[in-house]
Amino acid sequence: MELSNGFLTARLFAMDEPSFLVQIGNYLWIGLAVAIGIGLVVFIHELGHFLAAKLFGVKVEKFYVGFDVPISIFGIQLPRHLGRFRWGETEYGIGLIPLGGYVKMLGQDDDPRQAAKERERIQLKGSDATEGDVRSEHLDPRSFPAKSVWQRMVIISAGVVMNLLTSILFGAIAFGFGVPFTPAIVGDTIVGYPGWEAGIEPGGRVVSVGSISRDEKLGYQEMLVQIMTASLADPEQPVRVELQYAGDVRSVDLKPRELPGDSRVRMVGFRSPPSNLLGESIVGKPLSPAADVLTKEDRGAEIVEFDGTALGSAANSLGPLGSSLTQYLALQRRGDVRLTLKRKDQSQVVVTVPPQKMKTFGVRFALGRVSALVRGGPAETAGMKVGDELLGVSGVDIELDAIRFPGWVSEHTSPSTELLLRIRREGGEEQEIAVACGDELPGGVPMSVESGQVEVTQLGLAYYPTGEILGVETGRDAGANAVTKGLSSLQSGDLLRRVTFQAVNDKETLQVLEKIVSERARELLFQSGWQITPKENLAQLMEMVQMLPVGTAVQLVVERGAEKAVVEIESVIGESTDYWYERGLFLQGLSEVHRATGISEAFALGLRESKRKFAEVLSFLRLLGTGRLSMRNIGGPGAIAYMAGSAASSGVGSLLIFLTFLSVNLAILNFLPIPALDGGHMVFLIAEAVRGKPVNEELQVKLTMAGVLFLLSLMVFVFVNDFLNLSGGL
Repeated sequence: MELSNGFLTARLFAMDEPSFLVQIGNYLWIGLAVAIGIGLVVFIHELGHFLAAKLFGVKVEKFYVGFDVPISIFGIQLPRHLGRFRWGETEYGIGLIPLGGYVKMLGQDDDPRQAAKERERIQLKGSDATEGDVRSEHLDPRSFPAKSVWQRMVIISAGVVMNLLTSILFGAIAFGFGVPFTPAIVGDTIVGYPGWEAGIEPGGRVVSVGSISRDEKLGYQEMLVQIMTASLADPEQPVRVELQYAGDVRSVDLKPRELPGDSRVRMVGFRSPPSNLLGESIVGKPLSPAADVLTKEDRGAEIVEFDGTALGSAANSLGPLGSSLTQYLALQRRGDVRLTLKRKDQSQVVVTVPPQKMKTFGVRFALGRVSALVRGGPAETAGMKVGDELLGVSGVDIELDAIRFPGWVSEHTSPSTELLLRIRREGGEEQEIAVACGDELPGGVPMSVESGQVEVTQLGLAYYPTGEILGVETGRDAGANAVTKGLSSLQSGDLLRRVTFQAVNDKETLQVLEKIVSERARELLFQSGWQITPKENLAQLMEMVQMLPVGTAVQLVVERGAEKAVVEIESVIGESTDYWYERGLFLQGLSEVHRATGISEAFALGLRESKRKFAEVLSFLRLLGTGRLSMRNIGGPGAIAYMAGSAASSGVGSLLIFLTFLSVNLAILNFLPIPALDGGHMVFLIAEAVRGKPVNEELQVKLTMAGVLFLLSLMVFVFVNDFLNLSGGL
């Protein structure tokens, strides 16, 4: 389980962790692989300059990966390099600062302060050259400035060319090894988002989106990038998405929306696909029925059937999807579910998973107004509109509780059952609308932690649960403290504004929480308090409540008119007679491996990957330049190391694909027309070719100094960005 705003960690850690030495060894290996990979990309770039310079007879004085600038801290002079040696006329080394590399040629230096010194070095002794004379006949023939314009252009652009060529090679080798990826298959949809509103069913494989068309090996992350890029380029223009189902291709136009709390992310509301495999290290969420009945022997087991029904497969998928199981569990909240498992030893067992009782605060919450409708769904067909307020169900004695209402509808209706809903329009008019229930799940997860909305599946509508309290729960289990201390002071109409849980003292429980809940979420839950706003966070909080022990004490801050009150509740999380929509099963994500069948296909795939990465980087720069993308999205060395480490942990193929991206990225950024970069040098050379003489040296020095200052400022900015992004979760 994961909250998109970083409240929960992106993965659930193993209950039986590897030894400390094994973990350290893994980290060291990943770190070494990352360092070698990134260093290789830099080395190749500089090698391009080096080889081109040698081709035209230019003397290369230094070849460094990393920078060897002098650094002094508290008067202590640090070493400038990690190692160096001289071979022939060139010094080769690894600089202490791992932020790039450089090739130092005779007569060429990116430091403007060295310009006069370099000019003096390459002037031929005894020549009649005047100061500032840069004609080649007066210069050392092995110096960079002595070469013709076209030769200098080749030398300057050689690094970029090498990076582009090796990006294709990296990609080809990666597909030769096999690239693991999550396929662009719709696992389910996020309640209230465009994909949900369009009624898109789980199991469809996205084969066309944005600038990519007819690719049945499209990756899930690549699909997200295409959607977000297209949306940022023109926020008002829907994105055309083609989905392939068994024997059927459907096209739909979806207009992405911002993720609540994070304007950097725009999406259509697809979730990544779950497989039918239980987790390798954890099979059930802690404190859940699944964790109680599944054992270590069930780790990685394949779920073959649930209650006698085989899991369905996605289009062109390597295996069945877990979405059909999660949908079934959401509809069948009561009663046992029998799972047929095929373990790794090929033995089959039947496991009975009981329902999961809902944990609550002991209060009932009011529904918000309808926030979204499935197009063509039962509610919209019956005439309901966004903004309608649900008042009740005519002829049925039910109090509309925001958390329980979807479960009540699921248990008390069947396909074609007609409910007479009492509603209030936004203008205040009250009506009764007959809605014939459907049997399809638009999404699969009734309560969305991403959007904060709750779905009534059979009606095809969604709403935000509000913090308005309807009253205290009744009919709770004996022993769960039917009337707990403090609840009696709550009144209908009170507004819940903040929730703070008492710190968990049980060591085992605390260890579990530390493994599955992020530090930020624990701070909100147990220290500063979880804020409840009108349109979000209550749904997220209820998800969190299910993972906390029964009996956890809590403090509620409620608002009554102009006054605020603090309510202390003992044993606040009691077991309700209602049931949660899941049972704690932890399913692996669906994964495939794209492996080339031969050398020609490998290079074709490598070329395709390089072209796509090239287009992605250009789109990023264009969006950044037009202000459609926030500067917060820029990453620096920290972000690169983070992404490289994630790729390396997934295998050689993933790391090589990342190096493909990094090579293309380095090539494009180095060729931007910024003085001190290769692109800036190229601009000066083009001007020299057009004018027939070099750009004024003083002007070049000033522009180069401005470029250096800009790059240093940018470097400071991205370091701060990395710190903010990585400390808050990328």
